[in-house]
Amino acid sequence: MRLQGGIASTTYVDAHGHRMTKSALDGAVEQLRAKYIPLLINHDWDKHIGVNFNARVVRLPDGEYALLIASGIFTDKSEFATYPTGAPNTAWADYESVLDDVEAQVPELLSAAASRDRPKSEPYPPTLAGQLELHLDSTTIAPDGSVYLIKQRVATVRDMEINVYPKDHDPPHFHVRSKQRNLDARFHVYTLDLINEKHGKIKPKEVRQIQDFFKSNSKMHTLLKSEYERLQ
Repeated sequence: MRLQGGIASTTYVDAHGHRMTKSALDGAVEQLRAKYIPLLINHDWDKHIGVNFNARVVRLPDGEYALLIASGIFTDKSEFATYPTGAPNTAWADYESVLDDVEAQVPELLSAAASRDRPKSEPYPPTLAGQLELHLDSTTIAPDGSVYLIKQRVATVRDMEINVYPKDHDPPHFHVRSKQRNLDARFHVYTLDLINEKHGKIKPKEVRQIQDFFKSNSKMHTLLKSEYERLQ
């Protein structure tokens, strides 16, 4: 196995106008230290080349934050079985030195990026729909159904909206709609279960991501429930 370390993400606005919050970076550290998460090329599960061992969030001199990561690239097929995806990560503490080396190099690693102009606008508005869009663009689904945090760079905006209609019929629900796909899927406000698809077809991975968004963001779930109850 060949070890490598680097900067996986930062809270800077990237070239596509996207940014990650510090809480999202902290969440990535928790995920990586809890279980083995595979190292993929472009988040493609068919291009599994290694495993992520450890991560650390560090504060940068300008007040932004960076996610440092220690990974291993497989050089032998037997290593795939040694670090199975989703198994408890019992080795993360062994790779603190790799992160120490990366942290010492952070100024050099960021020098090129720091010299570029960054977009000033916030791409995801602080609304229910905007924050869900950020979650959809920042997670992926593993073959076992687990939701993993990623930093996925996309050039286009997701086409889905969250809608709660006044005086809507039971059961209590919200709509996930896409005009482009003629999609209208209904989710239960409180349990977050998919109720049905009135029009179109929502992808299973999108169902899981929407559910995970509200389950992992209690404030947003409270906002959703409050909005529903206000309109009824």
